[in-house]
Amino acid sequence: MAKIVKMSDVAEVVHPDWLVKAGIRNYHEWVMSGDDKLNIVYANIEPGSNSGAPVAHEWTEEAAFVISGELIYEIGGKRMKVGANESIFIPAGEVHFVKNESDKPVLRISIHMKKPA
Repeated sequence: MAKIVKMSDVAEVVHPDWLVKAGIRNYHEWVMSGDDKLNIVYANIEPGSNSGAPVAHEWTEEAAFVISGELIYEIGGKRMKVGANESIFIPAGEVHFVKNESDKPVLRISIHMKKPA
């Protein structure tokens, strides 16, 4: 069944303590849709903020689309800039880290797809 999801109907993601201790701040995320195979996450990433710590998701592949602004992704030790209207694919198991080095907020949608068996 089709449905419309409003931001006001979705709670902000509470990041785990280990990410908070690793430095995540001003990195706001909302899970817009999710089940055991697919999660769609909307993020507002403030200037100077980051994803807290390099992480690898063994169980999920990730595709991210930057709506506005510019993010720096560090994936497997390689630095990549992803700007507005650009996307990036992160295979399952790749160590990655995201940061906003600009002076403007970034809006991003990411889709986490359960890794095929």
